Amino acid sequence: MPTAVQALQSIPFRELIGGPLKAAVEAQAMAAESTVEFIERVAFTSTGAGSALRNVTFSYSKVNSEGGNQNFSLTVPLLSILPIPFIRIDEMTIDFSAKLHDITRSTSETASAMGISGSANARWGFGSASMRASASRTRKTTSSSESEAEYNMVIKVRAGAAPMPEGMAKILDILEQVITETAGTTTPPPAS
Repeated sequence: MPTAVQALQSIPFRELIGGPLKAAVEAQAMAAESTVEFIERVAFTSTGAGSALRNVTFSYSKVNSEGGNQNFSLTVPLLSILPIPFIRIDEMTIDFSAKLHDITRSTSETASAMGISGSANARWGFGSASMRASASRTRKTTSSSESEAEYNMVIKVRAGAAPMPEGMAKILDILEQVITETAGTTTPPPAS
């Protein structure tokens, strides 16, 4: 029967700690791939020659300097107005506790009984003798052992929004320069 120390040494700590860490790294990679897929799916549209930036156009009117209403349209790259899902694992805690009990109970019972009995008969005359003897011994031994092990593992993962990568921030700055406002028709001010 292994002792508590031997049982503790047999716990696969490499798998217990490495497994969740590996899963976290793989989850982080999946989150990055998801971000790339989102950008490709939302920001671009397929054309015969490849792909083009997807824009959205807003139409509105506002009062111009002469007091009349003027129609405008604003074309904005869609990627610059949508939140981009940048997710990262911010913190990971692995709590492992092992509760080992090594209980060895030995019960040893020894019972011994010894008995001697005898009998003797003797006759003289014709000559006869008889003798009987008996011996007995009993021994009983009982032994038992018991072992108990309890393991508990808690994994806590905290994920949050990651800061925007510098490259993406520069791309969005460039896309802001692409935003164009176009003047349309003018409605004269009302006559007074």
